[in-house]
Amino acid sequence: MKKLLIVRHAKSSWDHPDLSDFDRPLNERGLRNGPEMADRLRQRGIRVSSLLSSPAVRAAATAEMIAPALGLASDQVRWEKDLYLASPSVYTYVVQRLSEAKDSVAVVGHNPSLTEWANALAQTYLVNVPTLGMVYIEFPHAKTWQQVGPGKGTHLWFDYPKKAFPPEED
Repeated sequence: MKKLLIVRHAKSSWDHPDLSDFDRPLNERGLRNGPEMADRLRQRGIRVSSLLSSPAVRAAATAEMIAPALGLASDQVRWEKDLYLASPSVYTYVVQRLSEAKDSVAVVGHNPSLTEWANALAQTYLVNVPTLGMVYIEFPHAKTWQQVGPGKGTHLWFDYPKKAFPPEED
């Protein structure tokens, strides 16, 4: 069985209009929400074999904030240039190339594709994965990452900074 943690980057800053979209950093709220959401991952006992992230500044900063909570050092984050502004099918393609030795993976990226991807994978309907929102999906019949795809996942939980925690039920 494969498990996938989908994470949207934390809230980014628009204070410097001269910066490219790729180079936008996190704002104060994003920097504040990162440790809070990392703590929620620790409380849930979520561990992953690998963390893949868009290399955009806001996504990279988010990945580095949550990596320790997932049992990884920040230098174990894998930067995937294909995840920057990727379509849902590109996210699937990147995951399907993973080593079979990895049973659980986290992916940090961008909307609107992450919301579309989560909905497609688990046949669920989330209106929007907000900044630093997380969707945890398992693929009970997937023995390989090649078997991960639309309609094959089961939505386990959805969390985000403004949601009450611990949840009464997911």
